[in-house]
Amino acid sequence: MGLFDRFKKNKEKENPFKHIEGVQVEPMFFGKPDGSMYGSITINEGEITVLPRDPWALWKYNGKRIEEWQLCLMGTTIKGIIKDMDYRDAFFKLMDYRVAEGSYNITVRGLTYEEMENL
Repeated sequence: MGLFDRFKKNKEKENPFKHIEGVQVEPMFFGKPDGSMYGSITINEGEITVLPRDPWALWKYNGKRIEEWQLCLMGTTIKGIIKDMDYRDAFFKLMDYRVAEGSYNITVRGLTYEEMENL
């Protein structure tokens, strides 16, 4: 191999996030007293989680678009709900904790109980 042969190699770009695997969220749907529905997505303390940027476009309930989405933060240190937040507000606050992102989602590192409380 000559001196310049090494520059001819087609190197594949290595994905810097290939080692990160997160929990794919699944929504839950709940009824409100007025008969409308809202969606809820849960993040568990300490779990790397993949969150959609736009759950409004991803999921429907009985063929209808769900306009209201909540993010539920669940604790394991102290079991139970730490906080329920509007999804948009929570999503933008969670951008500080992202370890990867794509066009349709972000991956959030495992959060501590204290970090969840302070969101």
